[in-house]
Amino acid sequence: MVTQSLSEIADKVYNLYNGYTSGKEQQMAYNTLMEIPPPLLYRVQHHYNSHYEKFGDFVWRSEDELGPRKANLILHRGEKISHYCRSLLRSTHIQSRTDTMAYVYCRSEEGRPPTSVSQVTGGF
Repeated sequence: MVTQSLSEIADKVYNLYNGYTSGKEQQMAYNTLMEIPPPLLYRVQHHYNSHYEKFGDFVWRSEDELGPRKANLILHRGEKISHYCRSLLRSTHIQSRTDTMAYVYCRSEEGRPPTSVSQVTGGF
């Protein structure tokens, strides 16, 4: 997959969800959201809700456009992120400091059970 920025992915999903969504567009949105790692998926969801919530939040739009089964598969992936990383990935401060140890830890937290985060908060 070509590397896309957070806002590009959120914009792409919004454009695919906006108006009538064909089966091909639904599959493209589903594939895009399933290909990105959970931390990025979480950030895309947060960005989408920050910019497009007046059209329906990310969860509702995903369920409406993709159906409950596919939406649940996508959303379940984002639930694997620890509460610490969820708050960190929502932070506007961290978005400009992606080289910190805490950010790198959260980006690599795919599918790992939450651990003590006191050891990775350095670099902030």
